[in-house]
Amino acid sequence: MGWTKMTPTQLTDLNRALNTYQINTPARIAQFMAQTSTESGKGMYTQELASGAAYNGRKDLGNVHAGDGQYFKGGGYI
Repeated sequence: MGWTKMTPTQLTDLNRALNTYQINTPARIAQFMAQTSTESGKGMYTQELASGAAYNGRKDLGNVHAGDGQYFKGGGYI
């Protein structure tokens, strides 16, 4: 799948997510891994690279307080 530095902790987290969200068929697993690989640079990044400042004031996202964009910026593989 191309993830070159997957740690035992990441593998445990991956298996927990697959079980929790019933990602349990070959098609679902393939789609999940393709999406997370694309969005995380094949597991290299676990947090959005942008600062999150662009999300400040985005009421459609629920960011109504100063600093909400940075506080709630993307985290995880998706």
